Amino acid sequence: MESTGHHSHSLVVLTALDVEYEAVRAHLVDPRPRLHPAGTLFEVGRLDGTPWRVALAELGDGNQGAAVLTERAITMFRPCAVAFVGVAGALKGDIQLGDVVMATHVYAYHGGKDEDGELHSRPRVWPVRQELDQLARMARRSGTWTELLRDRPPGGSRPTVHLKPVAAGEVVLNSADSPLRRQLRRNYQDAAAIEMEGAGVAQAAHLNAALPALIVRGVSDRADGKKYDADAEGWQSRAARHAAAFAFSVLRELPPGGGPATAPGPGTPTGPADAPFPEGPTAPVPHPFQDAGTPPDTGPAAHRQLLRWARRFADDLDLVDSPRPDGDTGSPPQLSGGLYVRRAIQDRVVEALYDDDPKAVLVTGDAGNGKSSLLWGLARDLTVLEDAEVFLVNAAWLLRPLSGASATPMLTPATVVSGATHARTRGRTPVVLLDTADLLLHDDHHEMTLLDLCEDLAAAGVRLVLTSRPEEANRLRTGFLRMSLGPYDDGEIPHAIRGHAAFYCPDAVPRDDGARVRRLMEPVARGLPVREVCRSPLQLRLLFELARDDGAFPSAEIDATGLYRRYWDHRVVTDRRHHGNRGATAPEDLSSITGAIAVVLMSAGRTELSREDLVERLTSPHGGPRPAWPYEPARVRSSLDLLIDRGVLGRGASDGIHFFHQTMFEYAAARGLLHLTGARALLSLCEWIGSHPRDFFVGAILEQLLMLAAGSERYRDPVRDTLIRMAAHEDAVILHTVAVAVAARNPAVGVPVEPLLATAPHGVARRYAVLAPTVRDTDVDALLPRLHGLWERKEPSLEEAVLEALERLAAQNSLAVHAALADWGCVRELTGRRTAGAGLDVLPRLLVLTSHVDVTSARTGLMEMLDFALARGLSELASGVMTLWARHWETLGSAEWATAVQERLRRVRLARKSYDVELFQTALARVVAASWTHDHGLPGDNRLPADDPDRPDNPDGGQATASHPWLRRLDTAVALLEADDHDTAGNAGLIAATAILTTLPRGHWAIEATLDRCLAMAGPGAPHALQHRMVFPLLLSADCAAAERLVHRLAAMLKALPCPENQPVTPSQRLALVARRVLAHRDVPPHRVRQVLEHAGWDADSELWLSRDGLATLLLPAALGGHPTAVSRIEKATTAPAAARSLVRQSLHRAVTDAGPHTERHIGLLVNLALMDADTVLLEALTTGRAKKGTGPLLPLAHERVLAALRASAPALTGLIADEIAEGNSGKRQRQALTLWECSVATGVLPAPGLTELLPRYATFSDQKTRAAFLGLVGTITAREPTQYTTAHTFLSELVFDAAGDIPLLDDASAATRNAARKALLHAACESGPLTPTALTTALDLAFAPPTDAGLISGLGQLVRRLSAAHGAGPAAELLIRVICAAVAAQQGRAAENHLAKSLRGAMDSIFDHGSPAVYRRLWEHLKERGPEDDADRVVFPERYALGLVSCAIRRSYATTRQDLEALVAHPRVPRATKMWIGDQLSARSREHTEHDLSWVLGGQTAWRPVAGCSR
Repeated sequence: MESTGHHSHSLVVLTALDVEYEAVRAHLVDPRPRLHPAGTLFEVGRLDGTPWRVALAELGDGNQGAAVLTERAITMFRPCAVAFVGVAGALKGDIQLGDVVMATHVYAYHGGKDEDGELHSRPRVWPVRQELDQLARMARRSGTWTELLRDRPPGGSRPTVHLKPVAAGEVVLNSADSPLRRQLRRNYQDAAAIEMEGAGVAQAAHLNAALPALIVRGVSDRADGKKYDADAEGWQSRAARHAAAFAFSVLRELPPGGGPATAPGPGTPTGPADAPFPEGPTAPVPHPFQDAGTPPDTGPAAHRQLLRWARRFADDLDLVDSPRPDGDTGSPPQLSGGLYVRRAIQDRVVEALYDDDPKAVLVTGDAGNGKSSLLWGLARDLTVLEDAEVFLVNAAWLLRPLSGASATPMLTPATVVSGATHARTRGRTPVVLLDTADLLLHDDHHEMTLLDLCEDLAAAGVRLVLTSRPEEANRLRTGFLRMSLGPYDDGEIPHAIRGHAAFYCPDAVPRDDGARVRRLMEPVARGLPVREVCRSPLQLRLLFELARDDGAFPSAEIDATGLYRRYWDHRVVTDRRHHGNRGATAPEDLSSITGAIAVVLMSAGRTELSREDLVERLTSPHGGPRPAWPYEPARVRSSLDLLIDRGVLGRGASDGIHFFHQTMFEYAAARGLLHLTGARALLSLCEWIGSHPRDFFVGAILEQLLMLAAGSERYRDPVRDTLIRMAAHEDAVILHTVAVAVAARNPAVGVPVEPLLATAPHGVARRYAVLAPTVRDTDVDALLPRLHGLWERKEPSLEEAVLEALERLAAQNSLAVHAALADWGCVRELTGRRTAGAGLDVLPRLLVLTSHVDVTSARTGLMEMLDFALARGLSELASGVMTLWARHWETLGSAEWATAVQERLRRVRLARKSYDVELFQTALARVVAASWTHDHGLPGDNRLPADDPDRPDNPDGGQATASHPWLRRLDTAVALLEADDHDTAGNAGLIAATAILTTLPRGHWAIEATLDRCLAMAGPGAPHALQHRMVFPLLLSADCAAAERLVHRLAAMLKALPCPENQPVTPSQRLALVARRVLAHRDVPPHRVRQVLEHAGWDADSELWLSRDGLATLLLPAALGGHPTAVSRIEKATTAPAAARSLVRQSLHRAVTDAGPHTERHIGLLVNLALMDADTVLLEALTTGRAKKGTGPLLPLAHERVLAALRASAPALTGLIADEIAEGNSGKRQRQALTLWECSVATGVLPAPGLTELLPRYATFSDQKTRAAFLGLVGTITAREPTQYTTAHTFLSELVFDAAGDIPLLDDASAATRNAARKALLHAACESGPLTPTALTTALDLAFAPPTDAGLISGLGQLVRRLSAAHGAGPAAELLIRVICAAVAAQQGRAAENHLAKSLRGAMDSIFDHGSPAVYRRLWEHLKERGPEDDADRVVFPERYALGLVSCAIRRSYATTRQDLEALVAHPRVPRATKMWIGDQLSARSREHTEHDLSWVLGGQTAWRPVAGCSR
């Protein structure tokens, strides 16, 4: 029997009514729709500040339906708990309207036996689980749950919470004295409330392994005959909000993993759990017998291995710390449990991966900035997209073992390429996420391994993201899209603090989220050293982990160095996790062995080794540190187990052992070296770096060693001497970088940094600017002159680093920083540039930080920045300045400055539909909203005084109403829009008003007054401003009182339908058109569309549902929102009129291509509608997956589903094509059908027809374009079916060649047909033609006959590859030479040359895979310029082809071609650019077999080679 498992971070919350649904939804962040295969629509969102993801659904009333749909939700989401939140009727007199009842028991009161005229009750009872009962009582005692109520008036009474039984049946009770009321009073007298769904939910939860079920009801009536009066007074929505607030206050306290634990049974998976909300199909589990006999690097086997390791690595990254040892049953600390903070860079990376021409994305960031966590987050994001198959790969797996071991790494690059490429056969887009690529950049062999892997993945169409530290990343050449991952910014830190506090110290004081954030953010804002700890994802996690050891909230009195020291004391010297278990044996001190493990890893040049390898090295007299390691193997193994248990070490996906973070490995290695050799280790590593100036692996350990030693008085002098020697070294940038970093963080050492900074390279100087302000008790006055010296270098990115340093220092001494800004002329320097540069986004923040010193200068500086941005067209900078200004308007703004900003924007001329327009309008709106709110106090109080003549409902108000300041400003914006609906100021005013409306409470007079003004706009274009995504769509996406009122207004506006799309006749029709377009906006949630249509009350049989002038454009979003009529009409669209089918078809196509919510049923419906209406253009777009008809391309997974639907409809598709190409149809219809046929054959949707039967139809087509489409079909058929080549060749040759066998000039009346025949014949020849000399010559003639282009010529690359595979590299090389020579003679131009050189790389690879030195030398001759003795006809390959040949030779056949390439470097006739390229490639490969030997560190020896400047 298969046991039930539940996820540790998912919940299901169910409701019965719309008001209940909206009350619950208001507590969710980023809810997104999820459709169950059976039709139930859920919305899945996050519960902010917790690890929970919540699935929400509205079920309707009744216990039976509630039970069925609860079971469905549990099966789909496997939650930790289920809750039902709603309203109920009170059964007790002491329960007031608005009070909350949480069910301690649920009575199903309708059970019984009717005997002798009397009903004997047989109730069923389900008690609440103990943990939920206790959490609810705690929430009731604390009273903090009311803080989740948004509409509770200040000082108002708090609703009472009652923990009592509830009764659930199938009847709405609305009588104070009825048989049911008397039955309840007699048999269920302790029941406090009555409702209709709780019993169904409780039973379904009970039958699912007693899943915890929480039933919370808000009292909306007394079930006494006055229910409808109470409903009319709004008690339903109020009670629903109270119930939702209390329910979530309980659920927030529920520990993850609180679901029932079940022992693994025979059918219980024991591996990593599936994703909590599987947004798409998961990869199949490998069959246990499929690996047998399969080569490891072949597609399926490699795919299984790569997928298996990737999943384990994802689990490894997810688990950020070891579980508690003291019996804590809570979930272990996981990124997925609320500890991960989504980084801003993620969206940019995803966009880059899905670019039309994606490059490998290289993410660089310092240690501890969260690069590995970012990849984990990217993997989660990409998996949600459904089309991607993600492979997380640890670069350590690709490291070649040390000499004496097997030469094969744990994971070969071939396995990565083959496994990832295999995903394409499954309709997926493969994405490889390569973590810590810097491990492959410490020596030349692994660097080339990495570059080759990147190139092979790109050639296979695999998307790639790799992470590296910045210094190592500088070794990578061009070809990468570089992005920088910094530490947490000030917007991300609060989210990180909340998530970590909720997990690590939920009971520590302070318990309020806001107070917790302030506890750490205030020291961060003051620039104290804890700022750097909080900004580092790694260090922030360590800070909270150590605080949990002490059972308290983290202290702000710590810096990074002290943090690592404390971690060592808490986890290595002892195990402070045992603080709650006083009787435990004192944990063992593992300091010595931990340092030795790190030194052994360092000596191996690795961060991960197998367990047995570590044991052998630690116990062997030749492998462990000297003196000989004194422990037995069993003792070492137990120590490894202890360190893994404490979280210091971890097991990788390859079963290797590694430190939990690379920085911790470096710290431990430094401690181990210091323990092993003391101060000698300083100079030893210094000498090594001098000899190996690119060894960043050892450089990072040297930095940790110096930092550690600098903190001890014992080593202060040796540290000073070492730093001075390092600074004196002339060549090693690593030594300078480390020296500057150590001196910056340890000013007490007394090393003067000014001389080094004066000549330091850019990267070294920048690092000093970053590190120097992070020191505790920084001497700001002493530091500013050094920063000024760096500023005077006038290097843009260095100026940015200086400004960031000033930003940190401003919190400590704002007066000195303000003076520096003025004295250095920072604003003048940055705004005086001709173009934008680094630092422009930092300076506005700095001006705000120092504004309290001089408000006027801050305002002036911000205005100068705004003027600069507007003058240079820097829309994002201008928007950022205005947004920042608006955020601090209370101190920096005024009405006059708001007018000045608007005046400047009025002078900016923008294209009406440009991206900048929306950006400027939104940013200006923030300024306007801030000015209206802070400068004028608008829109005022909830209710105006009764005698105020301006009061909108004043019966004598008349014109006085319009004189209210709020309405005057609104009228100004409306007037501007009536004159020009694209006016920036007018749109900004409207957006500002909307933003303010979202903050107003229910019943505020300005809500209705504003909606009245907006909907009364005159003019043909003005009302369309309401469609702006930041106006009505934004309002509908918010959970606010104004949105609820707007729903009713839009419903009323829609009643003027039908309305033509482009020619509304009456004003009411114009407003109906606006309402329809607003609801069709992609930002409007589907449930809002459903609400509007429900309030509009359209009859289910109305023709408007499927009318272009009616509701057809809203049909799909309404169906996704759960509107029953819309769902029904969508499913019956095939029976609708043609015009309605067209609209449904367009909506479905847009949803599928935009990766919007859709199902396979929608895809099948889309295909059926396209076939029914003979939409060959749409069918072609679906078949090819390319963008068409105003939509984007299909994602691979969606494309695969579409192709499956088309294959299932192959007979209908064949019939459609036959009908369309029949004689008598227009040439356009025939041409489109023939193109569809070709695409269908190319993608395998339809089988290739026989050419013998097909070719006679050629004569039936009259126009050249149709004939050209037919010939394209013939070429594609022949390429896929080599057996038909002879028939096609005979037919096409008659069209291409003249009587003499030549290709005539293709410029006569029949040029289009002849050219199409030429392309078809060339396509067939390259893909399936014979490889005889005559056939090859013919193919060349076809490709280069004028007119030609690079795209046509590039097809010859496939011919070269086929020839190489069939007849060897010699003939293929000759053909390649002929192709390049002919391309040079054709003089296609620089762009075409680049394209062709790139497309021939695969052909070059095939030659170097199968060739010999003699073949290669034939190619090298064409890299030399002609000499007197050379043939005058010999062509010298242009630079692009020469560079491609050299790259392929070194990648594919380095050992064989090295000597020839070295000779080419010395040859006088090889062009200089080619020589330089060959030299660079050879230099990178020259030392690939001499990896660094670090075994000397084990004996406490010095480096093997002394270095000038570092010798003792």
